[in-house]
Amino acid sequence: MAGFMMLIISFFLFSYITITTTLSLDTITLGQSIKDGETVVSAGEVYELGFFHLGKSSGRYLGIWYKNDGEKSVVWVANRNTPISDSSGFLSINVQGSLVLRMNSTNEIVWSSNASTTLQNPVAVLLESGNLVVKDGNDNNPDNFLWQSFDYPCDTLLPDMKLGKKLDPRGSPQLFARKGTEILYRSGSFTGTPQLEPNQIFTYDFVSNEKEVFYTFQLRNRTILSRVVVRPSGEVQRFTWIDRTKSWSSYSTMALDRCENYDLCGSYASCNINKSPDVCECLKGFTPKSPGEWKILSWTEGCVRRASLNCNHSDGFLKHEEVKLPDTSHSWVDNNISLAECKKLCLINCSCTAYANSDVREGGTGCLLWFSDLLDVRNLELNGQDLYVRVAASELGTSLTDHSGVLNVTQQGILVLLDGMNRIIWSSNTSRTAKNTVVQLLKSGNLVVKDGNDDDPGNFLWQSFDHPTDTLLPGMKLGRNFVTGLDKYLSSWKSSEDPAPGQFSLWIDPRGFPQLVLSNGSALCYRDGSWNGIRFTGTPRLNPNPEFLYLFELNKDEVYYEARILWKEGRPMELIDDNLGNSGQLTEVLRCIHVGLLCVQQRPKDRPNMSSVVLMLGSESSLPQPNEPGFFTERNLPGADQSSSSKYISSGSEITILEGR
Repeated sequence: MAGFMMLIISFFLFSYITITTTLSLDTITLGQSIKDGETVVSAGEVYELGFFHLGKSSGRYLGIWYKNDGEKSVVWVANRNTPISDSSGFLSINVQGSLVLRMNSTNEIVWSSNASTTLQNPVAVLLESGNLVVKDGNDNNPDNFLWQSFDYPCDTLLPDMKLGKKLDPRGSPQLFARKGTEILYRSGSFTGTPQLEPNQIFTYDFVSNEKEVFYTFQLRNRTILSRVVVRPSGEVQRFTWIDRTKSWSSYSTMALDRCENYDLCGSYASCNINKSPDVCECLKGFTPKSPGEWKILSWTEGCVRRASLNCNHSDGFLKHEEVKLPDTSHSWVDNNISLAECKKLCLINCSCTAYANSDVREGGTGCLLWFSDLLDVRNLELNGQDLYVRVAASELGTSLTDHSGVLNVTQQGILVLLDGMNRIIWSSNTSRTAKNTVVQLLKSGNLVVKDGNDDDPGNFLWQSFDHPTDTLLPGMKLGRNFVTGLDKYLSSWKSSEDPAPGQFSLWIDPRGFPQLVLSNGSALCYRDGSWNGIRFTGTPRLNPNPEFLYLFELNKDEVYYEARILWKEGRPMELIDDNLGNSGQLTEVLRCIHVGLLCVQQRPKDRPNMSSVVLMLGSESSLPQPNEPGFFTERNLPGADQSSSSKYISSGSEITILEGR
């Protein structure tokens, strides 16, 4: 792919050009003029300057074209925004050294080069390169040219023309393609990475110094004609003249794929075209900001950190190989320091998000630092670079290999897991501090960080229930907080021996009327119906039971699904019908519920037989507390004998056949 792409220009369809008279001149001197119908020709008769019109249009333009290609392919236009309405136009040079295009019929100035310095002997010369220059007499030093058309390119890049005006001047230079103000494409930073395969037609170069930044190409054989053109469609094409066929051969200098769309995947994400259609993935250490949107291939919100940076030396960097470096608009460059020094500079600056070499030639030199979200990263098969992204210590992939782990809590209320060498393995985060930080494992299984004896869940500094893994416990919410943007969803283990996030996830899709969704990566495995007040329609029905109450909440602040254990929460009255509760037999009703819970315990050996049930119901002796129940999902087992007296109870992934007791 070319290391240059587009200029922000419009394209003229230059064809059917009418020329009448050619003068054997390459120079316009003081007192001379070129009228419509006359031309100036470069010394080698490659380029020609004169007036032309496009197709059936009556508008006249002053421009430069190839003299002998048969098509009169135009490479530069002076008055591209102000065509002349008749054929009275003429070009001259004044004593200030300015080229002036006027209409003879009105003497109105249509276009001017606007020179700011006066010359003793101003002349305009059309050079063999196609560059129209204004200089002082015989002074041929390009540095002394008063004006040159190569500084004002149109839709065509010629050999030796410098492309630099549209390079973003901030941070490390990079080339953008825009449509109006919208960025369509970014070529990546110029860090010495070759973007074109070696070829026999031209060489290319990029120059960046204190004075200028530009890209240019040169022809290996000056007798060959070659140019780069931006088409009206935005396609960039290189044209090379084939003398044998007397025609231009063209090919696209960039084969854009989906990943070339600027910032397709949002912040802290990379694009991999080989994984189409699910081309976007979060960088290591980051997670989708909106998992629901991400799973339906809408990536614009990008990714956020799984663990907040601590802004100290415990932070680290994860290496990403063979990538197009992020947008460098908010970056900083020092070409004189090593990569190791670059890492140190990034680590001591809390705002630094990543670093890389500023030049990859000769093994890599210099330092490039980013100080904003990382945008427009993509994986490359060739010519990619190494990028080091800053992450919290807990994301560095270290793990405890022995029993030396220690869990501490800082004064700021952050949980920190350390190994025997005092390295941070994992850490939590919080947005505020407490006067008296306390860590407590609640009966619900929720690990919380709170301030002293403040047991209000709304005031917890951090809680494990906000970060579920593969298990939904009673009281844990599955859904999204619209205020904080926090998504709470279940994700499977990578394997039975690796608790890292796996492929499957269970989440609430908050769009429209929220639904429960099971997905495998970006592929939807299952989507239920909407909540009907009791359950999600379409889900396996759980029979009403005295153990669980299923809740669904949707308001302006959050949407969530939750299951609560009423018996363990000491709320059995919510299980009783109002008529029974007011019957005066409340004690008997509660005892029936208690015995019923004992009969549906998950493990069959814990359940009482029928004779024990009769004794329990007929006495007032104390009863044992019931363990977790099993659930009947009303799904018939394949091949089951429906006439059999056996009953089937599904408990997790275990099927137990029960005979009457």
